[in-house]
Amino acid sequence: MKRLLSITLATAVSASIMAQDRASFELISGLFGLTSSLTGLDMQTSLSLGAQFVYQAQTYSITDVFAVFLLDDNDDFVATGVDQGVWVYHDNYSFTGGIAGWHTNPNTGLTSGQQVTHNYASLTGTPEWFGYHVRVTPILPNEEDTIYIVAGAVPEPAGLAVLALGGLALLNRRRR
Repeated sequence: MKRLLSITLATAVSASIMAQDRASFELISGLFGLTSSLTGLDMQTSLSLGAQFVYQAQTYSITDVFAVFLLDDNDDFVATGVDQGVWVYHDNYSFTGGIAGWHTNPNTGLTSGQQVTHNYASLTGTPEWFGYHVRVTPILPNEEDTIYIVAGAVPEPAGLAVLALGGLALLNRRRR
């Protein structure tokens, strides 16, 4: 009986650590100090000292990040990956939208001043957002110290190309 209870508890805890689907993430505003970029198959995430965001008119400080994901709103995105060190690959496309990225034990995630690069094995379609599982202070109203957040739109390759061409045109004009 004790063993069954231990297994059940361990399963419940591990399931609560990772987002089950796209709807698990809360939309925030005013994000500062937590950034991600996607270049090809590489996603780099950095956490700066003093990182914070606003959620339901309250400002929260981010103490650490222990999950990083690409998020999809419209079911046109699929990714594959593998575990990388202490970071475990996870994806879920069973509901509207999807998630694909990595999670780790809260004690081995990113802390202030750190960065991590994860490498997808493949990416198809267009993810719209970066998503994170973060520990915060002060504690959230429901007495939780972690929250899944949606932050920062993933730039589309076509949009980046147009932006780059515009920058080159400005440089060329300036030279003349």
